[in-house]
Amino acid sequence: MSSNDVSSIITSSFLKGILMGLKILWPLWLLIFATVLIKILFHLWELRRLSKSGIKEIDQMDGLTFEKYLQSLFRNLGYRVERTAYIGDYGADLIVSKDGIRTVVQAKRYSGKVNIKAIQEVVASKAKYHCTEAIVVTNSYFTKPAIELAKANGVKLWDRCICQVKNTPNFNQIFLHLVYKKLSNILTLYPFLRFFKSI
Repeated sequence: MSSNDVSSIITSSFLKGILMGLKILWPLWLLIFATVLIKILFHLWELRRLSKSGIKEIDQMDGLTFEKYLQSLFRNLGYRVERTAYIGDYGADLIVSKDGIRTVVQAKRYSGKVNIKAIQEVVASKAKYHCTEAIVVTNSYFTKPAIELAKANGVKLWDRCICQVKNTPNFNQIFLHLVYKKLSNILTLYPFLRFFKSI
């Protein structure tokens, strides 16, 4: 017997052993495949359900579910989304990328106003995750010091008003309408600026 014959017999025996093992263990493989498929389908269903959530549902969410909601929202807006660790995230819940710009996102699902600490955390995490922009998103509103610090550090703030319209199909139109509405309110408060309204 040559060495080629011995190696072909060993290879043949090895392949037969693998095939026998697969035949015997096929129910286990089927169970593993079914489990993975169910997990994937559940994850997709959950993201779809979350993306349809309104502000009332958002107010009932816990922090982790709110992060998942934002993950779905940013994906729907065309961003590539990375989730950070839930604990020890250095103040970043999501890293979103679009058009070569990396943005760190801090999610705050609060019942009260979001304070300055959230802004400090997202500014620190911006450098940690090598991002050029930062956003803090809340279902609530921000305190005045938080708004001032955000402005000084170039942090974008998305409050309750934006959360209510971000997941609608006509977001740009609604956002422009909100801006126009706020400007109209300012113009009515300061009569000397009314001539701008006719422009």
